[in-house]
Amino acid sequence: MSPTRKQKAAAALIVMILEKKRLKRRNIKQSYWVKEWIKRQNKLGACNKLLHELTMEDVAQFRNFIRMTAEDIEYLIQKLGATLTKQDTIMRNAIRVKDHIVVTLRFLASGDSYSSLQYLFRISVCTIGTIVKEVCEQLFAQLKEDYMKVLFKTVL
Repeated sequence: MSPTRKQKAAAALIVMILEKKRLKRRNIKQSYWVKEWIKRQNKLGACNKLLHELTMEDVAQFRNFIRMTAEDIEYLIQKLGATLTKQDTIMRNAIRVKDHIVVTLRFLASGDSYSSLQYLFRISVCTIGTIVKEVCEQLFAQLKEDYMKVLFKTVL
């Protein structure tokens, strides 16, 4: 049974519609895994530029910004580094341990919103939320024995 003229016309119309949709999809801007301005974090983020300048030029302002000395931050990097280190992927480079710690300390010191911190550190809001939670958990886990002693009272 051969197709009728109406069936051929319907098939041709379907092919044209599908081709039009395919071409339309090509013209849509692709969404990116990481936004372009965030990709420049290692060059222009606060950890590389601002903190480096403050460490070299104005130690008091560095301490005011983070509420810790550079030596204290290095201690935390040594203490937490193994648990906070992430793997680079094909899609993007991992955020450095120092950046994890500094973002968390700035959040705790200032109370700034994640949205505000994203522009300073060039890290997305969702990632900052994950970082702050993870670093706080690791701070407690790694430092509780040395700095958070709990005294138990025995009640008779």
